[in-house]
Amino acid sequence: MFKWFMLAVYVILLIYTMAHFHKGLEFITGKKRRYLVGMCTLVGVCCLMILVGRFLPADGFRRHIIEFSNYFLGFWIYLVFFFALLDIALILRKRVWKKPAFTWHTATFGIILLLSAGLTVCGGIHARHVTVNTQNVTIHKSVDGMKEMKIVLASDWHLGYSIGVRDMKRMVKKINEQNPDLVLVAGDIYDNEYEAIHKPEEVAKVLKGIRSRYGTYGVYGNHDVSEKLVGGFTTQTDANPTRDPRIDRMMAKAGITMLQDQVISVDGKIDLVGRLDGEKTGYRNNRRESLQNLMQTVDKNKPVLVLNHEPEHLKDYKDTGVDLLMAGHTHAGQFFPLTIMRSFVWENYWGVEKLGTATGAVTSGVGVYGPPLRLLSNSEVMVLNVRFEDGR
Repeated sequence: MFKWFMLAVYVILLIYTMAHFHKGLEFITGKKRRYLVGMCTLVGVCCLMILVGRFLPADGFRRHIIEFSNYFLGFWIYLVFFFALLDIALILRKRVWKKPAFTWHTATFGIILLLSAGLTVCGGIHARHVTVNTQNVTIHKSVDGMKEMKIVLASDWHLGYSIGVRDMKRMVKKINEQNPDLVLVAGDIYDNEYEAIHKPEEVAKVLKGIRSRYGTYGVYGNHDVSEKLVGGFTTQTDANPTRDPRIDRMMAKAGITMLQDQVISVDGKIDLVGRLDGEKTGYRNNRRESLQNLMQTVDKNKPVLVLNHEPEHLKDYKDTGVDLLMAGHTHAGQFFPLTIMRSFVWENYWGVEKLGTATGAVTSGVGVYGPPLRLLSNSEVMVLNVRFEDGR
């Protein structure tokens, strides 16, 4: 049912876009029918590529089509956004401000095209630039022989059509430059389709180059399951999708230990809890353990770190013995205009905040989903300088 709803929304927005395109192109083409029809057809074909790519054979041509359509989707989203702003302005001008109706002209349409194209290009370039977000955290527990620990949180890679070997090389370089004690990965390793990962063996080799004192640990996210994507967005409605076992093997080759409702001890000094994703565990009929059950297996006299993909139900972590919760998932909105809604959707969409006696840290992640753009958010690795102080 959901996919049919999304298809209906897509068709409505496509008709809306084409109607505005037709009106704007009339000024550019001088109402010459053959140019008008040709240019509208070209735009329509580009829009339909978002759907057509799903039905092509799995080869290099399909990869190029999907990569192009993901960028075009970003361009199209900006077109719809600016066309909607224009329509709202027209309504306000006529009904609220009681001014004469505004007439379309070439400059208006041209500005919208240039703005949409410019934001798409800028967002695509910015998404490839991995930044370092440094945060300081204090845990009021003492650790023998350790006063501080540097943790690098690198989440939401979304390996697939948009993110590949070169992006992982940039990320690994940034991580190693921080000289971390511990590296943690908060889920969404790949983008639902293992076949979309270009050269997975090489990706694993690059990831194996991550260097840290105590190793690299990770959890899976809601995208780490086998589902169909259109334009980078999930369309499948299976309530219990499963994870492709090849991603487990790839992570093992990369030397990354994936935690699935498990508690491990880091050098006997810190307890690390790795949770299954609350939305999609990757296993049929398998629900994740409650936080309360997992916390019964930790030593609360030691610092307790929790790695969870989504920054959900944050109040559950308050005063439970958890000292530091680390998550990703939100992408900090990823790109404008979605960034406008981020603070309404998440209690903590990005950054560090106190959760009672605990601290929550949410990273915007390294990769992208849907349109491979970032505007008003960064691709980042988060560095957590954790200081241990005896608060008893």
